[in-house]
Amino acid sequence: MFAIILMPFSAAFMAEYLCTLFAQPGIVIYCLNALLHNIGWNLLHRSIIKPVPLLKDSTAMKLHKKARRGAKYGFLIYAAIALLA
Repeated sequence: MFAIILMPFSAAFMAEYLCTLFAQPGIVIYCLNALLHNIGWNLLHRSIIKPVPLLKDSTAMKLHKKARRGAKYGFLIYAAIALLA
């Protein structure tokens, strides 16, 4: 939730300096905010499974595994973009 609240501020910060010579700090903060948001999703997916699985049927478990895999790949992508920024 905190990452969602920070998104407009990081977007405004990036937009303020995007067409100037000082664009890099704004881009880095925006990328780090996206990475923070993804970490929140990964923690949510982990709390669904551990310590007690909250999913009861196999269909929900399949959907959750697919979403969790996407969130893990998303973490790698956001981390790579933040490092490149």
